[in-house]
Order: sequence, then C-alpha cells, then structure tokens
Amino acid sequence: MSSEPEKEVKRHFTRLDKDGNGYLDADELKLLLIDMGFAPSKAIKEAQEMLEAADQDGDGQVDFEEFKQVWHRKLLSQHDQYIHRVFAVFDDNGDGYIDAKELQGVLGDGFEDIQKMIEEVDDNGDGKLSFEEFQKAMQEDAGGQGKLEAYAGLGGEGIQESDRPNVDFDEDGDDQKEEQD
Repeated sequence: MSSEPEKEVKRHFTRLDKDGNGYLDADELKLLLIDMGFAPSKAIKEAQEMLEAADQDGDGQVDFEEFKQVWHRKLLSQHDQYIHRVFAVFDDNGDGYIDAKELQGVLGDGFEDIQKMIEEVDDNGDGKLSFEEFQKAMQEDAGGQGKLEAYAGLGGEGIQESDRPNVDFDEDGDDQKEEQD
C-alpha cells in the first residue's frame, strides 16, 4: 500500500478509535460500517463478525494492521456492489449494455456529449458499454474518481458526521427511534 492510502486508512482508524487505545472493538467497528452505508442493526451484527474474522491474535480487538486488511476487503466489496447498481440504472432495457440513448435518459446531457463519453471508454468500439467496459471506466484514476463518475457527477462526497442518523440501540441490537434535532 502506498503512503497516501495508508495515511487515509490510518486517519479512519484513529477517528474510529474513540477511546484512543490503539485498538478497535465491535462498537467502534460498527461506526465504520454505518459510514459505509450499512443499516445500524446490520452494522452491529456485521461488526461482531468482522471482529471475529479480523482478530488474528484473539485479543477481542482489531489493531491497525488487522483493520487495514478489513478495510480493503469491505471497500472492494462495496465498490463492486455500487458499480453493479449504477450499471443496472443505466442499462434501462436490461440487455447487458449501456448505449448513448440509455445514458442520456439518466444523465440528461446532450446526445453528442454522451456519445463522446461512451467513445472514450468503449474499448471494442461497438458504440455501447458492456459491464466490463463500464466497470473499467468506473475504476478510480489518479484523481480519485473514475471517468464516468467524473462525467456524471457520481463520485459524491464522503459521508459526513452530520449525515449520520442519531440512533440509539437496545441490548439485542434492534434499531430504536431516530431522534429529531
């Protein structure tokens, strides 16, 4: 891992390490999963499973090296699911390809602009995007955003603290009513 991504992972680790002890427990891992879009009740269960899977030394906590491995596995999984969902939205007729008309229907840009966008990432030159071409185009470039994400404004901002719902949990892990500010 290069130093920039490792610094980013370390920043997240430090942010999640609420008690500052250099380790993450199940409650702290739950926050990571909520940041990644998991429902709070599912995040509790998944955090416990992550802890069991990642805790290589059996101390009931995850250190930075263990966290780094978990982070990359979850990030890759979530990114792949995201690409599949976005592809399904664009592939309006369900034929397994995205053509300019389908892309224009979602993005609303001019047809010529859409065709240029497709041409830039259409590896086989058939005028439409297969899932593989779309996936490749969505992969991050040096700027941190895929070509299609940049064109379509799909990159979005990361989840901010203010985006989190204020939810309490009872002992069995069920979500409780969201508090209103």
